Amino acid sequence: MDAGLADKFLSIAFISAIIFYAITIVLYAKALGSMEVSAAYPVMMGSGFAMLTIASHYVFGEPFQLSKWTGLALVLAGIYFLAREG
Repeated sequence: MDAGLADKFLSIAFISAIIFYAITIVLYAKALGSMEVSAAYPVMMGSGFAMLTIASHYVFGEPFQLSKWTGLALVLAGIYFLAREG
């Protein structure tokens, strides 16, 4: 294996991504025990979008514009309505 490639696989960012992905799979599997797939999957995808938007601001310094705030609010509202019972 190329030394540069090995460094990338052993980087904190790559290892963190693998750990967070594994956590996501476990949480999704648990959610499927109490939610319908038609609600659990959109909640999972929307949550990922929300976390990515917030993380990109703090990790990469991406600006938080009004359009991002609006989109994030709509996604979170959608997650709320999908996740609630009744």
